[in-house]
Amino acid sequence: MLEPGGGLAVIATVPDWGGASWAHEIGTLIADLRPEHPHFDGPPWQDAVHSSGQWGDVREVRVTCSQPAKPERIVDHMISMSWVAAMPPAERAETVARMRALIEEGETPAEMPLHVVLGLTSLRA
Repeated sequence: MLEPGGGLAVIATVPDWGGASWAHEIGTLIADLRPEHPHFDGPPWQDAVHSSGQWGDVREVRVTCSQPAKPERIVDHMISMSWVAAMPPAERAETVARMRALIEEGETPAEMPLHVVLGLTSLRA
């Protein structure tokens, strides 16, 4: 149980594939596959924190760094998305094969940005 003064950290990593030739096709594929999801379809987490009245001010820290853009690493990231991981095995295998084909057939820069968003707040005393 979280005690007064305890903290909450919300962490999101968002790869930026915009520099790759396959970015639009992969983005469309992912958006079409994704069921309703609170991160994308609900109110921002900050609104839930504020509306509860139990949390202090919210701070957000954003950091962008570069990472090697290896096709297999990019596919691994997509496989880790909750709605892809939750697919029935045959559907997931077909989806991953489509993702892999799009990436391998396109052009990928040597490095691409990765945005890390860290949201912080603490439980009021």
